[in-house]
Amino acid sequence: AYVGSVQGVSAAGVSRGALLTGNGAEGAFRLNVLTGTWQPYATAGLGFTYYTLGDAVLSAPGLQSSGTVATFPLAVGLAWRVHGLVLDTRLAFQPATSAGLLGRANLSTWNANARVGFEI
Repeated sequence: AYVGSVQGVSAAGVSRGALLTGNGAEGAFRLNVLTGTWQPYATAGLGFTYYTLGDAVLSAPGLQSSGTVATFPLAVGLAWRVHGLVLDTRLAFQPATSAGLLGRANLSTWNANARVGFEI
């Protein structure tokens, strides 16, 4: 999957209005605990994200304007499938290696989401 993000940065040594942009990819394996209407599952995988601070002015030692991190996407979820309708919810954590981008900042992420879809 493609992974992209943009967020503001408020850190010592980084100019105001700086944006941290991330672009990358990840893949994961999914293990269904059950295969019926209710499908609890877990996923685990590997990915990378390239981060850049764009045109930000860096004034502190040890900061870099770009860097790549390895990510390890992990998730647990529950899908409900009936007559082609799929409702899916998951909680995910993507621990990341250090890029030296913002000193020792932790670029790991958490997310929770819900999806609705149809199978044909």
